[in-house]
Parts: sequence; C-alpha cells; structure tokens
Amino acid sequence: MLDCARGIKCLYVRHIKEEFLKQIIILIGPKGSGKTTIGRVIAKEMNVKFFDVEKHLIEYIHNHSIDGNDLPNHGFDIEEIEIREILKCEDVVIFETTGSSEYFMSYYNMYSAEFKVIPIKITCNYETCIDRINMRGITDNFEVPKDKIKNIYDRSTALNLDWFQIIDTVNDFCIIDTVQKLKVVLET
Repeated sequence: MLDCARGIKCLYVRHIKEEFLKQIIILIGPKGSGKTTIGRVIAKEMNVKFFDVEKHLIEYIHNHSIDGNDLPNHGFDIEEIEIREILKCEDVVIFETTGSSEYFMSYYNMYSAEFKVIPIKITCNYETCIDRINMRGITDNFEVPKDKIKNIYDRSTALNLDWFQIIDTVNDFCIIDTVQKLKVVLET
C-alpha cells in the first residue's frame, strides 16, 4: 500500500524532474541581427516550436487595444505565460530577445532555475542591423525610434552570459553546425 504523503512527494519529485527535462533555447542579439530567421531555421531543422515573441506581443497589443508602451514588464509577463503554455505540450521551445531590457536578467534567471536554458548569442555589426531593420516591414516588428535602436544594440551586445554558441550573421557561419551541436545537447 502506498503511503499518501510519500506518494505525493514522489509525484512532486517526478513533476520537478519532468520540468527540468524541458529546454529553452534563447537567441539573444540586437534588433536586425537575424534572431528570428535563425530561430525559424533551427526550429524547422530540429522539429521544435519557435515562439516569435515580437509577433505575439504585437498581436496581444492589437487584440487588447493597448499601447505598446503600456505593456507591463516590457511584455515579459505575457511572454512567460505563452512559453509555459508551449512547454506543457513540447519539450523544447526556441524564442528570441534582444536581452536589452532591464527585466531580462530576472526572467532569464527564473527560466534557468526551472528549465534547461541554452543561450545563443546572435551578433551582427550595427550598420548591417540598421540595413536589415530598414528593409523589413513593420507588421511583425515593433517600430523603434532610430535613436533607441543604438541604445538597444549597445545593451544587447554588452550582455555577457555563458554562451552555448556565438553566431556572427555577417561573417560565415553554418546553421547546420549549430543544429548538430544543439541536437547533441538536447539528447543529454
């Protein structure tokens, strides 16, 4: 016969263990560095879910008729809810962020305490980022004033984490190498 208190404890421990099996790949880099493109390619190659944070927040703002400046915690609360929903059904989720917000590190640390977090730095020179930002449409991206883009770029590129990999999207890089490295890590 199973002791109720012991049974609950066992279920709790199993639940914690299962949560740690969940993994989050975070692509971190300045606006225009290529995070979304890389995230979609990795997700397709690995058959995992890519969560386009910016697109989700734009839809949220539109559906709730609020101003983007009124997002609490720069939208991190909304992002967290969606990531947790995804991880109820999936073992791995990829999402992208600039990492430049004052709230980023607290959320990063929270995710790291609960899940296996794999940070990948996406780099690109400032001029190329600006060119890419100018070429894309505004429907899937926040429109950011030009004077703030440099500030975001500087804060994003200064972020120092224990990077799984650093990808420079201007110089030669091979996405297949990244996918192969991630497959090895996700299997362990």
